Amino acid sequence: MSAQTSSIRRIAVPPPPVIDPHPLDRLDELAALYLLRLMVALPSASALLITHAEQRLARLLLPWLPESFADEIRRYQVAHQLVDEEDEGLDFLIKNMGSERPEEPHPLSVALLRPQRLQAMLRRALQRVEQVAQEKTSLPPIVLELEKRLGLDRNSSRLLQFTAVRHNQQDFSLILRRLRQPKNLRATQAVAIFLGIDDQAARTVLRRDNLLEMYGLLRIERSDSDLEDLFSLDNIGQQIFNEEIQDIDGLMRRACAPVNVPELKRTDYPHLATALKPLMAFLRQVLQKKQVGANVLLYGPPGTGKSQLARLLVKELRAEGYSVSAEDDDKEPLRPSQRMQSFALTQRFLAQTRRSVVVFDEIEDVFPDDDENHHQRSGYRKAWVNQLLESNPVPGIWIANRVHQIDPAFLRRFSFHLEVPVPPLTVRSKILTRHLHDLTVSAATVARLAQDDSLAPAQVASAARFARASATAEQEAAFMLVGITKRQSGVASTRIALTTSASRSHSFFYCFPESQR
Repeated sequence: MSAQTSSIRRIAVPPPPVIDPHPLDRLDELAALYLLRLMVALPSASALLITHAEQRLARLLLPWLPESFADEIRRYQVAHQLVDEEDEGLDFLIKNMGSERPEEPHPLSVALLRPQRLQAMLRRALQRVEQVAQEKTSLPPIVLELEKRLGLDRNSSRLLQFTAVRHNQQDFSLILRRLRQPKNLRATQAVAIFLGIDDQAARTVLRRDNLLEMYGLLRIERSDSDLEDLFSLDNIGQQIFNEEIQDIDGLMRRACAPVNVPELKRTDYPHLATALKPLMAFLRQVLQKKQVGANVLLYGPPGTGKSQLARLLVKELRAEGYSVSAEDDDKEPLRPSQRMQSFALTQRFLAQTRRSVVVFDEIEDVFPDDDENHHQRSGYRKAWVNQLLESNPVPGIWIANRVHQIDPAFLRRFSFHLEVPVPPLTVRSKILTRHLHDLTVSAATVARLAQDDSLAPAQVASAARFARASATAEQEAAFMLVGITKRQSGVASTRIALTTSASRSHSFFYCFPESQR
């Protein structure tokens, strides 16, 4: 071994790498920073890391260790054919480290026999990497913008960055996987160590109502697990650090989309005239005075025009309407928790706008049956939903086919409840006449269809569009075919007895009178 190592030419320790403003271009540097903080704070962790992951650990720490000790590691690597002695490049040296453990102990393992010397060396390495890392100012621009828009504090942003490094730096991730969570090391202490902050600041970051989890940026595993699984990027966090989302506009486009122009008019809802007058007055006042916690619940059987009514309300308010996304860019449906996160993000992004309304359609999956234990599984909690309903800065219109399964605690926080049933006979006749005026459909057919209280406005409009594409002589048959196919089985309207919430001065509930059905 001595003959072999004597022929090795001295390899100078390279200068610290050039800093790139994007953290994922500096993974090795930040991973070394986090590991050194852990090893300095917990000497017992140093022994575990060196024993079970010495080669990967050496790969990350080599540029920051004292030059003499770094040379020892290089000689060891060449002597045990872990690298090619003809190659002087540091990149080659650390890239080609072997995974098998030779009989002779690694220099890091030998250093464990002198713990005070090892700790002093690690502290010097930590000082060096902290001078270079610029951790506090190297966050990507979109995260800095999220700090402003979402109210994130800087330590929360740094925890997000730490998790991104853990997610993307393979050696760092595997090292943490080898290290089971040290005994009595709580998540709070781990955050304090990795981020270099005190315990109180770490507790603030990890509060149960922390914004990182609420907005889909981060998941926190509070049960006993290895350090690799303690924090993980959630849906939005992954898209940001994988550069699928590069700015706030991109994030906004994934969270919501402008509502479409309504196809129905106020004249299509004469049966709701009594309720729409106070509803419009309420929404105008909310927009004018920028009141928080204003939420309207529209419910009723499928096809009765609830979504069209929401669009119509937005139009008549002369507001900008945004609909919460139900699917991702690949047209895959979003999970209920992701949809609720999209609603929350949309609310924060629109908070400073002048006249906006957020429409949240098909909310049954967001408020499932109680026995599904959904809130625990999907990652957002009842208290957070209550908080959203009480503090949303932009009025929300929520749409559901049924509401019997929604927790009364949620229902009490809706300011206005409006049932949208299948229109009564006179209204159905007018809707049919208006949609079929340019089609060759007989008056007898119109009268017969109007008697069917399960044929809703949306079905009439869809069938009329199909009939117009048919030959003139076949329009009546085409309309009848589609109308019958689309006809619903007739879902009974839901009635709810609501009490006024103690935390809200009023909660208006309008149920369509039985006599008008």
